[in-house]
Amino acid sequence: MNAAQRQELLEQARAHFAADMLLKGTYGKKEAGEFRGCSVGCHLHHIKPSWGIAKIDDCDDKHRLVAKHYGYPEWLALLQDTIFEGVPNGESAQWHVQLAEALATLPDDYDWQLALHRVHVALLRVAYKTAGTAQAVVWQVIDLHERAGRGEVVSAELWSAAESAAESAAESAAESAAWSAAWSAAESAAWSAARSAARSAAWSAARSAARSAAWSAARSAAYQEIRDGVLGALSERN
Repeated sequence: MNAAQRQELLEQARAHFAADMLLKGTYGKKEAGEFRGCSVGCHLHHIKPSWGIAKIDDCDDKHRLVAKHYGYPEWLALLQDTIFEGVPNGESAQWHVQLAEALATLPDDYDWQLALHRVHVALLRVAYKTAGTAQAVVWQVIDLHERAGRGEVVSAELWSAAESAAESAAESAAESAAWSAAWSAAESAAWSAARSAARSAAWSAARSAARSAAWSAARSAAYQEIRDGVLGALSERN
């Protein structure tokens, strides 16, 4: 993510906010002849100005295209979308700008793999609060991500052991937080072996963390915590 990409992202996010373009629940629609859409939809409308509403809606690579254009990982674009839809009305548009502002401060050589581990810590800390009998295994995965986020090499064996423990806890207690931890550990084992970020790792963990909160108000609060945790994780320097 270079300086030009960061500046374009920030300018566009602020323009979308100022024009009241941001709208939950749709990648794109026309209202009074003007385009409105979600966080990813508004960025895609800028990137592909010739595309109509139907083409934007039908595109299977929305998140990848936005992420590639601005130079950040696809997992973050997926997470960007999930948080936009999950936080309360009125805060979604603010999140759109907040994320761009956070990314605007990053250096060119920012290490996204370390950042992804720190983001998983933030997500799993939300899940941990409602993990019940699975708290120990969720914390086990948090600990591995914290170590990896500091640059420590965590072996595939440790990730696999944490994944197995989380899966066992999830099966015995039906804990969504444990499934989130199992997902997170499984994907991290793959990164250790193949050094490739999974397409939907952070997105899946975020949804699982929010689902572990009971009803709509609690889920909304969970998404607010996830948002704050992600912004905090991105503000840390490698």
